[in-house]
Amino acid sequence: MNMKCFGEFPVEEILPLIGFNNEPKKFQTEHGVYCAGVSSNRLLCFKRSIFCVSCGVAGTHFHLEQQVRKSKSNHPHIAHINLYHVKDDKKILMTKDHIIPVSYGGTGDVENLQTMCEPCNNKKGNTPDIYSVRCNDELVYVKAFSKQHALSIIANGYFTDQVIQVSIDDIQLITFIN
Repeated sequence: MNMKCFGEFPVEEILPLIGFNNEPKKFQTEHGVYCAGVSSNRLLCFKRSIFCVSCGVAGTHFHLEQQVRKSKSNHPHIAHINLYHVKDDKKILMTKDHIIPVSYGGTGDVENLQTMCEPCNNKKGNTPDIYSVRCNDELVYVKAFSKQHALSIIANGYFTDQVIQVSIDDIQLITFIN
């Protein structure tokens, strides 16, 4: 996606503006004044954490951007905010990741979102992780999208006839499924 950047802002300047049902904000740049929404679930996810849950890199700054389109349908002074991390002089987009993918019944609610850098999100795709937990002196492996999801699968007996008592601290991430 080809984006035009109108301004760069430190994380500390943008995060306080983000909130549920907040009105769009106006940003003064050298290119003019641009309006951007600050209440999307994606931005609320970033407000909760600017760190990639997989590799740990942090978003360092926000860009005020607009997608460059061939048609003239762009609203000239409406833009949006994207979070980036810089590594080796390259911008890496920080994304919202659906913990339980929409294709598996997950929602777009903030509770089902986590921050991931674009490379980690692309690697994860919509595949579950493998988690392990010791149940009744036996090591059990579960495909799940988060520790909480794995706990739900185990505690509700989805893979066995019995309900097993485990805590989230008992569950360990093994690896991404590739």
